[in-house]
Amino acid sequence: MDKLEQLIKHLQDIIFKASEFDLKDLPIQFYQNDDKGLILKTGFPNQWFREITLQHALDSQIDWQTHINAHLTQLPGYGIRNIKNAIAIASGKGGVGKSTVSTNLACATANLGANVGLLDADIYGPSIPTMMGISDQPACTEDNRYIPLNNHAVHCMSMGFLQSEGPFIWRGPMLAKALMEMINQTAWPELDYLFIDLPPGTGDIPLSLTQKIPLSGAVIVTTPQTIATLDAEKAIQMFIKLNIPIIGIISNMAWHECKNCHHHSYIFGDTGTKQLANKYQIPVLGELPLDDSIRQHGDEGQPVAIDASSELSVIWKKIALKMTALLSKQPINRTSKLPPVRAE
Repeated sequence: MDKLEQLIKHLQDIIFKASEFDLKDLPIQFYQNDDKGLILKTGFPNQWFREITLQHALDSQIDWQTHINAHLTQLPGYGIRNIKNAIAIASGKGGVGKSTVSTNLACATANLGANVGLLDADIYGPSIPTMMGISDQPACTEDNRYIPLNNHAVHCMSMGFLQSEGPFIWRGPMLAKALMEMINQTAWPELDYLFIDLPPGTGDIPLSLTQKIPLSGAVIVTTPQTIATLDAEKAIQMFIKLNIPIIGIISNMAWHECKNCHHHSYIFGDTGTKQLANKYQIPVLGELPLDDSIRQHGDEGQPVAIDASSELSVIWKKIALKMTALLSKQPINRTSKLPPVRAE
């Protein structure tokens, strides 16, 4: 075994020990540079791996390079200005923690080294402002476009920023149109990923949005019990009919760990999500526990994914890495200049 092969094996060992990811299973290109070192190119953010190599004094021998592409959407020829990939976070029903997943997934992806945005499209109960710890109103550019608010390295936009009190009482078509206009009128910086927290269900508003927003993919959020996975299946079928790739499923509140004896209780069952994933051949991106600290962090505007001292933040890193790695395998959108998203 030559020196380069030894370096690759050593790298694989320390990455697997720290993250449980096998580099051989990830879409990574290996090259040898002129100094007999190693170049690794990825289409997903790899800051976590860089940090691991730094801890093991391998940073001088390894050059991690990242090039995140824009991937094909269900609307060829259309895009959101400055956005490489828009990803819908969806559920077939409310109450499964979709907004909690959206905020933590966005923060975890930003911590991996990506440029990330978060759009709160759940207009009936906008919770992103609270969960992201943002109480300001967005400023406007000279051409009257909203400037997204930034916290935890995530650029955020929400109807909740624009109406601080009272519910939205518009009808579905008006709300869908307002959301489309908000997307077009937001001055997003250049982002690798824009996560869109959709309204729950498969009704008029989520259907209209997914028909009109060019999406690189969707992530389905569910809890393991049958009543939730049945509704999640409806969301899966909606995305399949709209030709939107489903990147994976996240199982939320999958178990509860007793703080005294550390026993895992599967309060909502332990097979529903896996059966759904097997039925549609969709990867399970990860499972999250029913844990009070997740709720507490969200209430305080400090998503648990940013808490480096929490074991839950590692779970979120793994989910974000798996999601972005899977997306990087999808066909690339090679259109150089895209018109803005349609707002009909």
